[in-house]
Amino acid sequence: MDAMIPSGCRPINIEHFNQTCSDKLKEDRLIGTFVILMLLYGFLMLSLGIGMNSVMKINFMKVLRNEYRNGWYSYASLIHSSYINELLTSLIVMVICVFIFYMICGFVYIDNYHLNWYRFVNASLFCFLTLSYGQSFGYLLLSICIDNFEILLLLCQVTIVSLSISNSFMIAIDVMNKPVYLTMSKIISSRYSLEGLFYSYYEIDRCDSQTEYSQIAKQLFIDSDNIYSNIKYPIVVMIVIRIISFIVMRWTFSNVNIDTVSSEKEEVIMTSILATPIEIIFPPKSMNVSMIDYNNNVKSELNEFQQFCKGRYIIGWRQLTLFSTDTIYEVRPTPESLEKFEDTLILRNLSGQFQFGTLNAIMGSSGSGKTSLLKVFNGKMKTKLTGSTEFYLSRFTPIRTCYIRQEVSNHLIPGLTGRQSLVYASKLKNCHERQSINHDQIATNLLDELDIANTANTMVQNCSGGERKRLALALELTSVRMPNLICIDEPVSGLDSNSAHLVLLCLQRYIARHPDVTMVVSIHQPSTEQLGMFDQCYVLAFDGLGIYSGPPARIKSFLNEASSIDDDKRYPIETLIRYSCTGHSNPIVQQLAEETDHEVAKITQLLLQDTVRVKNGLPFPRMRFSIRFVAVLLQRFIHSSFRYQWPLYFGHTIMCIFSGVALRSFFDEEIAQIDGCLSMEEDFLSICSNVTDQKWIEDVRLANNVNYIFFSCFACIFMMNAQVINTFSSNFKFFTAQQQNGWYTCGAYYLAKLIFDVMTILPMAVIFVYVTDIYSSVSPNNYFVWQVFNLFIASLSFLALNNLSVMFLHKSIIALFIIIGLMLCIGILLSNIYNVIEEMNFIVRFISNISIFRYQFPATLWLIYGGERCRPYEIQSLLYMLNVPTNVENFYECIFKLIALAIFYHTIAVLVFIIKFNPLIDRYKRAECIEKYRNERLLKSNKPFMNKSFD
Repeated sequence: MDAMIPSGCRPINIEHFNQTCSDKLKEDRLIGTFVILMLLYGFLMLSLGIGMNSVMKINFMKVLRNEYRNGWYSYASLIHSSYINELLTSLIVMVICVFIFYMICGFVYIDNYHLNWYRFVNASLFCFLTLSYGQSFGYLLLSICIDNFEILLLLCQVTIVSLSISNSFMIAIDVMNKPVYLTMSKIISSRYSLEGLFYSYYEIDRCDSQTEYSQIAKQLFIDSDNIYSNIKYPIVVMIVIRIISFIVMRWTFSNVNIDTVSSEKEEVIMTSILATPIEIIFPPKSMNVSMIDYNNNVKSELNEFQQFCKGRYIIGWRQLTLFSTDTIYEVRPTPESLEKFEDTLILRNLSGQFQFGTLNAIMGSSGSGKTSLLKVFNGKMKTKLTGSTEFYLSRFTPIRTCYIRQEVSNHLIPGLTGRQSLVYASKLKNCHERQSINHDQIATNLLDELDIANTANTMVQNCSGGERKRLALALELTSVRMPNLICIDEPVSGLDSNSAHLVLLCLQRYIARHPDVTMVVSIHQPSTEQLGMFDQCYVLAFDGLGIYSGPPARIKSFLNEASSIDDDKRYPIETLIRYSCTGHSNPIVQQLAEETDHEVAKITQLLLQDTVRVKNGLPFPRMRFSIRFVAVLLQRFIHSSFRYQWPLYFGHTIMCIFSGVALRSFFDEEIAQIDGCLSMEEDFLSICSNVTDQKWIEDVRLANNVNYIFFSCFACIFMMNAQVINTFSSNFKFFTAQQQNGWYTCGAYYLAKLIFDVMTILPMAVIFVYVTDIYSSVSPNNYFVWQVFNLFIASLSFLALNNLSVMFLHKSIIALFIIIGLMLCIGILLSNIYNVIEEMNFIVRFISNISIFRYQFPATLWLIYGGERCRPYEIQSLLYMLNVPTNVENFYECIFKLIALAIFYHTIAVLVFIIKFNPLIDRYKRAECIEKYRNERLLKSNKPFMNKSFD
């Protein structure tokens, strides 16, 4: 609020200027703080306008495009409704933003605790103009890149940087001797809406027009007399941009890519191909296939064990009940009865078992809990299980689980071939094996065994749906100690009947070759042929009730026995699925659930012979940290990123160069010659009171120099953040899929990613500093080397903050950019440049200690103006005004604190990473500790009363 107190007014008659140097310096600092705040405010409004109509609307516009192409409405109706919606949204956002800014920044105090409607209405007008201006460019970018989100993000960043540079506030183009850029600035017209915002807050009811003039208006070249007439220029630009957007969007919406035959010859060929019947012959099922084993040292023992496993149970569960929410306080009791059904339950009182060497199907309607049950079998969701849930695991071998998601794109990393994916998987999953392992041979064996040898040299993103499903399975089978409980979610979803049959046939054959392995597959509604390929079926009703457990062939007899259902017109599985959709409210479903529990209970004695009860359920796959993980992951990062994501890195590099060149071209390089030094022999009072035009222009050029430093650092770090966010958010799904199956540790992944990010952001820092360097010729402090290091360390700190943000917001790239933008703006406000942190309250002073810009900006300023830049009889006025000590010790202290902040933030990030993705293992032990703690507290609280009663 203090930044609003100075009016920024100067007397027209210089003789009436009687301000002391100390007062003028303090006022200039506060005015500088407000100018920076207004620049950030305008930057956020412009970014919000562009983002609202581009990044935030891309999915919505795709829906509208499909509806338009299907003839739902005319293009004019679509555009008019979109514009009306945009207008209403802008008005709401405008009122909220102006009101918050007006109240928080202390203008109520300036206006004597009254709402100055004239100021408020003007601020609202120009805020709305800024938003609408940004939205116009957002529409244009969206119409161009509606089908390419990554390019849209890059163009949005380039547009925001370009419009911010050309607004003539961050750069006083009027004194830069750049007539071409000055003309461009006036044509683009982004400056006029920001001029209106400054006019609203710092000219209306601030200065006496008869005797005073606004220092800020003069410093920023604001034409106060033509504030309202200049509105026509951005309006004309908006109209032109809207017309272009209208035309491009119309072409984009109407350009339906219909596959047409380009010639008569091609038409004949296509007709013959489509008309010729193709007979598909499925190879017969063979149960006598020689087993492929990867560990030759224990081949005979494995063969004996596989024979031993036939017909034995690998897992059983009783009274399995799963809540929809977590708890960290206790092990929850099971609901008393099925009649007291609660909506918070996903699975309710399930019982069942699976045998070794079987292919099992979990079926049910959508929302019945199939995926949740598979995740429970993978050792997840333990904090959602009730205390009465019982698990029985094989007493003869440890259970090693894996879970393959329905969307296999979460498992297959683009940029790698099928063979390369398997080799990397083998290196990671067998990292702790002491024996010599031929990873290429493992990959070859799996490719042959799963009938996907043709994908060996094909990029995984180019494989067919069925091949990708089998590749995802092969990745989990590369371990020497293969998983023996494999859970696959919807392996045939999105496939045609032929591909689905091939996938299930492949799973069936694999089980036949490996009788010590059990597969559990969720499937929505299989055909009769597909159903016959499963050994056991476990059917769930809509409310998470188990209504059948047994072979597919017995479903009809089960229905007849359990509920006297005899419907010859339907297949038995169709009848069962139809009843499962009705849920617990159907009496027949209740009968089926009771009969299923009764049938399962008969097998309990046999189950206990092969299994042992494990109190804490299935183990979660875990690995120990190894530096080998880091090496393999780093190699895979480099391999996949530069073969698949190179356009993204190339685009960010081009954007980095473009931004640097644009910044340097807009500024007059002669500003680097201004040293800000004052001779101690001069009269300081006369210097402070010097308000001539020559002194004013010199001060403006010096301020431009500071703005150049400030904005170049901000732009560089912002672009590096954008690159890291794009890459990490796209790779995050691969980490979650692999880490939950025990491929590597969280710490190993984070360290490998950190090393890879260092390899990518360091060249960007070197390029950007090289392009924007205008100070090496005047700085005595080895500016280029130190500035690269300075920006690099600051970027490392922001990298940790980016990682933290992606951990929690990886599903929304828009929210990520909003959070990163807010963090950058808050860091600037706490940078101690212009605003004096020492004069603020304790909380702000404390938080500023972890502000990256508080040390990065002063270090950059010292490199340019510190050291021996001034002669011995001169003092550095600029550093003094900006609260930057001139001694070299302070520079090294800033560098040291930047390094400490990088270590601090990355330590927090890796700890959060480990805690978030390593679930609570022993929930019973945790519950016992909590209960013990409660009893001790209860005992202590009752002790005084017990002593008193004895007395």
